[in-house]
Amino acid sequence: MILLSIIIPTYNMEKYLARCLNSVIVGNESRCDFEILVINDGSKDYSLKIAEQFKDKYPNIIRVIDKENGNYGSCVNRGLKEATGKYFRILDADDTFQVGALEIMLDSLSSSDEDMIVSRYSYLYDLTGRKKQIVPNGIQYDKLYHGYDFSGDGNDVILSMHAVTYKTALLRDIGLKLDEGVSYTDLEYIYFPLKAIKSLKFLDIDLYEYHIGREGQTVDPKSQAKSINSFLTVTKRLVDDYALSYKNASTILQNNERITINKIIYATFKIALVLCPKNEDSDRILKDIYSKVKRIDDNVLWLKKKKIRPIVLLWHFTGLYFSSIKKIFRK
Repeated sequence: MILLSIIIPTYNMEKYLARCLNSVIVGNESRCDFEILVINDGSKDYSLKIAEQFKDKYPNIIRVIDKENGNYGSCVNRGLKEATGKYFRILDADDTFQVGALEIMLDSLSSSDEDMIVSRYSYLYDLTGRKKQIVPNGIQYDKLYHGYDFSGDGNDVILSMHAVTYKTALLRDIGLKLDEGVSYTDLEYIYFPLKAIKSLKFLDIDLYEYHIGREGQTVDPKSQAKSINSFLTVTKRLVDDYALSYKNASTILQNNERITINKIIYATFKIALVLCPKNEDSDRILKDIYSKVKRIDDNVLWLKKKKIRPIVLLWHFTGLYFSSIKKIFRK
C-alpha cells in the first residue's frame, strides 16, 4: 500500500532537484510504501533530464509527469489527480527533507487515519548554514484532535505548506483545485481544506527543511513585488470564500479561519503597501479586500501583527503607499 504521495513541483530547478530527490530517497530505497511525483512545469533547463535519470534509477519510487507551464497551482492539481497514496504532501524542488525523518513519518502514517498530519519544519539559511526550527506551542504530540479543536499560540505558525500532510481522499472530496497561472497558491492549499478537517494529529518529527537564500524565491522581496498581482488575486479569492462561509462555520473553525486569513491579509498589505509602487489595479483590489473583511469581522484586520496597522491606516485615510513615502524622503 502506498502511504504517501510526495509531489515535487519543478520549474527550472536543475541546481537543486538532485539534492531534493536524494534527501527523500537516501535510506528509503527499499521501501515500497511511498511514491514521488516530479511534476515538470515546462522547465527550460535540465530539470526534466535530471528527473528522468532519477526515475530510471528508482522506477518503483519515482514518476515523472511532464506538462506545459501553468505555474505552481497547476502542478499541485495534476499531482492530486495522479497520486495513489493514502496521504498527500508537497515538497518544493529547492527544499529538502531532513535525513532520516521520512522513515519515521512513514512508520507513523502506517497506523494513522487522521485527515491532517502536522509535522515540524525548519528554515535553513543556505548562505550561513543557520537552521531555525519552527516548533508549535500549546499542543500535544500524537494526540488525536477532533474538529480542529486544538488551541495554542503555535497553531497559526505551524500550519504552512511545509508542515501539513493531508489525506488524499479529503482533498479530492472537497474538490480542491488551486488557481493556475498565478503564484502564491500555497495559501489556498492551506486555507481551503480547513473547513473539511475533522481530525488531526501533530507529530514530533522535524521533516521539512525550507531553504532560504535563493534569488527569485517567493519570499524574496523583489519577487514579491513583481508578483503582487498574483498575491492579490489569491488573497481576494480567499477573502471571498471567507465572506461566504464565516457565519455558518463553528466557533472553532471561525477562529482558525480568522487566524489564517489574518496572516494572509497582513502579508498582502505589507507587500502591496511597503514593497510595491502604487498602481490602480492593486489599489482597487486592496480596497475591495479591506471593505469585505471589515464588514465581516473587523478583528481580522488587527488580530495580530499590529505593526502593520499604521501603514494600513495611512493608506486607508490618505491613499498613500508607504513605498511612495519612502521614495519622497530619499529624494
